[in-house]
Amino acid sequence: MDKMNVAILGSTGIVGQTFIQLLQRNPKFHIEDVYSSGEKAGKAYGDIVNWNMDELVPAEIESMKIKSLEEFMTFRSKYDLVFSALPSEAHAAEEKIAEYLPVITKSSYHRHAKDVPLVIPELNIDHHKIIEYQRKKRNYHGFIASEPNCSSVPIALVLDALRYFSVSDIRVVTMQSISGAGINGVSPLDIMGNLIPNITGEADKIKSEIPKILGRVNELSTEIDQDKMEIWAQCNRIPVLRNHVESLSMKVSGEISPEQIREALEKYKGSPGYTRIRHGNPIFRLSEKPLFPQPRDLIHIKDDMKVLMGQLYLKDGIFSCVCTSSNLIRGAAGNSILHAEILKEEGYIS
Repeated sequence: MDKMNVAILGSTGIVGQTFIQLLQRNPKFHIEDVYSSGEKAGKAYGDIVNWNMDELVPAEIESMKIKSLEEFMTFRSKYDLVFSALPSEAHAAEEKIAEYLPVITKSSYHRHAKDVPLVIPELNIDHHKIIEYQRKKRNYHGFIASEPNCSSVPIALVLDALRYFSVSDIRVVTMQSISGAGINGVSPLDIMGNLIPNITGEADKIKSEIPKILGRVNELSTEIDQDKMEIWAQCNRIPVLRNHVESLSMKVSGEISPEQIREALEKYKGSPGYTRIRHGNPIFRLSEKPLFPQPRDLIHIKDDMKVLMGQLYLKDGIFSCVCTSSNLIRGAAGNSILHAEILKEEGYIS
């Protein structure tokens, strides 16, 4: 399979940097160009970026000249695909690009558009069916595919793995790392030695995105019929650099044992649609260790797409657990890259 030639929009932000780090390791992709805001255009990437990854800037990217969005149409024929880490207010640029090319975006703007799939690759690639309707409706040659909020991803995966148990009354408390707010998102004076008990808009994203992710494509393949579940969420920012923690509880129906729930989680490799085209690996890593999981546990696991789970309890029909996952990889760039691989395998990317 030929490499996919990609452009990265919003390349100097924390998610854009994560895209660069992951794509450089992936033999299925080649980074053709990096884009950022106008004042950075024309300058070498390494001279401008405030690099926050755990490896040095790749040499070939360090010397690459940053392009501006205004230049994009001049170079669009070079690309097979665009990864976007642009903010929501730049949605018009993504829509213009989608007239010609596939765009996989982290922007929250597109997540609730009825004709845009909101995808976790292991869970709901059947939602790709609405792409053809989107193309016809919007007169696109490409398309827009949206990625969920970083905190929504592990929660949705847990709920999908436990669908058989008819979960309801879902309650979530998140403890989110500072990298989730972006490079300049949280003042050190506000967060050091402290906890911020509200992240504006974050709970609403969880409550609104997950029913769409867990929904079903309608009979006409024109939109997603959302799941009817209700979710309560409260979100906190904590002084940890990377990786988010979520504490979940939910009602489960029927005579269910802890062993049944554990088995469902351990065996979960994704939806039937995903496992038909990929030999899935277990998504969760469970442990009964008393202090597991912690954000730093992901450093030792060496698989940033895993969701770590511990503190599993079942009593009186209430199941609770604690999850830890990488907000930048599992919840952002890694999800997008896996999504692109699947779209390519399904023929949506030529």
